[in-house]
Amino acid sequence: MGIIITIYALFKLDKPALLPIETGFQTAFSEISLDSGRIAQGFLLGSGFGTYAVDFSRWKQASFNQYSDLWNLTFFRSSNFALELLATTGVLGICAFIFLLIRVLKEIRVSPQNKMLVSIIALFLISLLLPLNFTSQTLLFTILGLFAANQGLINKAQNRFFDIELQIVTFRKGLIAMETPHAKNGKSLILPFTIGVIILIIVGIMGFYGTRYVASDLTFQKSLVSAAQNNGSLTYQQQAQAISTFQHRDGFYRVFSQTNLALANTLASQQPAGSAPNQAIQQNIVTLIQQSINAARAAVTVAPQTYLNWQNLSSIYRGLIGFGQNAESFAVATAQQAINLDPNNPQGYITLGGIYYQLGQWDNAQTQFQIAVSLKPDYANSYYNLGHALEQKKDFQNSLAQYQAVRSLVSNDKASLDQIDKEIAALQGKAQAETNPSTDPNQTLNVSKPE
Repeated sequence: MGIIITIYALFKLDKPALLPIETGFQTAFSEISLDSGRIAQGFLLGSGFGTYAVDFSRWKQASFNQYSDLWNLTFFRSSNFALELLATTGVLGICAFIFLLIRVLKEIRVSPQNKMLVSIIALFLISLLLPLNFTSQTLLFTILGLFAANQGLINKAQNRFFDIELQIVTFRKGLIAMETPHAKNGKSLILPFTIGVIILIIVGIMGFYGTRYVASDLTFQKSLVSAAQNNGSLTYQQQAQAISTFQHRDGFYRVFSQTNLALANTLASQQPAGSAPNQAIQQNIVTLIQQSINAARAAVTVAPQTYLNWQNLSSIYRGLIGFGQNAESFAVATAQQAINLDPNNPQGYITLGGIYYQLGQWDNAQTQFQIAVSLKPDYANSYYNLGHALEQKKDFQNSLAQYQAVRSLVSNDKASLDQIDKEIAALQGKAQAETNPSTDPNQTLNVSKPE
């Protein structure tokens, strides 16, 4: 009944964004066959459990941009659990999953009276149709264990499900004897005790880090509440505490870098116009900016294959262009690395083109915006930015063509339509003035000056 209610809520009450099945297949098979740097490892072991977001960004095709409601999303789960296993654990992982599935089906056919029958079948079917989060995966293997335990209680299956007791067998005079003593075997507790200690150590380590993981999650959640209440100081303290509790979450570093930058901007904006901040405030601003850079770099160190971390680091450096030494070079380099990890996302090229535009490198900006247009021909922002780059190059005719493309794409958005109409009119005026320059430098317009 619980499974039925969950499925109903999934499809009727809250419809999550699911990755199209063809993209799930394409990214999974690309990961196990096209990773030139690690062909054997990728084929057998995949990219690593829990890293599907990296696979999705790296291997999705440009055709994915045709999905108007999905193209700008990063999917952390594949279309279903089986395809996610193929991408992240390789052929060995999916074969192990198929082995479990076949074994369960055989057991059901031989002895269908298992109390966990309906639950295990339902979860396996769901895993073949839908993605599973961490909780659902834990539930799947928990029910699988209960299914095996129930099979052990069924008379027909007891010969296939049994307990194994590991022991070390010793002789009274050693393992090797030169004479023939009476063979008297004894049980040793060394092996079970050793295995028990190893298990306790593993459980203890997992429990320690698991507890810190959950504690950091709860603290970070509190920081988001504080941020929603515009309490910058408390937000900063709670995020710093969350990171110190568990230092292996790249998302925490990414958000913390933006928090530091926002606090630095707030301090700078609070200064009266025309007055310089005092030494203490200047030092605080510099410290916050440096902490922002360090946190963004830490995110890249923790998860170097995640394009979001490079994109975030690039945005930090971009905000420092004109203030920080070599900030423009770092901004370009990190934006290029983000593109390498997500090559078919038009937003990455718009970001890099925006940096070039900010630096006055119109040709480079034009190239990046043109790539964005080719990746998603129905994305108005690409044409808009390309039009501005061409306008800066005084290529008014081609710039006007881009603005006209924007106008056709935003025809249902009145605010955007009014804005682009104004820019088209202004550009047409520039083009006309360029074509027919005035011969009288003292000529003035026959209009009244605004009062």
